[in-house]
Amino acid sequence: MLRCLPVLLLLAGPAHAEPDPVHGLVAIGIGAPNLLHATAGGFVLDRLSVEARGGVWIFNALAGVGATYHALGDDQPGRPPRHALLIDAQAQLNVDQWPPDLSGGGERIGGLVGVAGGYGLLTDGGFLLRVRAGAIFHEDAGFGAGPDFTVGAGWAF
Repeated sequence: MLRCLPVLLLLAGPAHAEPDPVHGLVAIGIGAPNLLHATAGGFVLDRLSVEARGGVWIFNALAGVGATYHALGDDQPGRPPRHALLIDAQAQLNVDQWPPDLSGGGERIGGLVGVAGGYGLLTDGGFLLRVRAGAIFHEDAGFGAGPDFTVGAGWAF
């Protein structure tokens, strides 16, 4: 009977296995005024991701780049914390406007920059949830600013 014990322990595996490291992410979501958005990117550090972003902002299709820092939370090797305070920055341009121009007018946004904070969840299985609130800044026949709220879900791999 005792001879079977090592085999049973090997089959049972570790009591608490570390989650796999993550290197990339994809997500989609909704928000206001960013009605629909998509994100794809990679983790350049355990707590920092750099992303390509695109979305539909009321009457405008914009694309650009962003970076998200996963602050606070317990360190996990090769991945951001399970629960994190997000600090986010982005810059996007209107894809329907060529050549690119930061100036807008009326319902057309030429480009924008934004900052946000929020909550991030990354499960051991790779499910990703981000809830953000922040501000966007743009040029619209003068300086313009407004709120930015988004909720996105996806997969980290």
